[in-house]
Amino acid sequence: MTALAVNPENTTPPTPSVTLAAVPELAAAPPRLVPSELVPPEIVAAERRWWHGFALGMAIGVPVCALLWMGIVGLALVVADPGWPVWPALAMAAVVGVFAGMFLGGWAGVTACAEQLDEAELHTPRPASSR
Repeated sequence: MTALAVNPENTTPPTPSVTLAAVPELAAAPPRLVPSELVPPEIVAAERRWWHGFALGMAIGVPVCALLWMGIVGLALVVADPGWPVWPALAMAAVVGVFAGMFLGGWAGVTACAEQLDEAELHTPRPASSR
């Protein structure tokens, strides 16, 4: 059966439009995130220490890894072929060391401070609305 056989005048009845006022769940305000004043100060302090550990780990890891990679590549170039251009290889090693230091330093800093964040979350009472 074709559409013309069902509706020979090729007219369609108007479809009612759904508005937000018709559905009360949609008309209500969208759910909000937990306001920062509801977060206990112990957790805020632990998160601040966590971010501080992350930044400190990266600040220590970047120069250490960059120098380590430059030393490894420099040693390999000296042993392999002293006539090879050293500066482009050392620059590449420094860039690789920066990326490695960002990852490993950030990981070490976060790992060192993760226990404090867990302890703060375990020992902080939950609000009555989240139970």
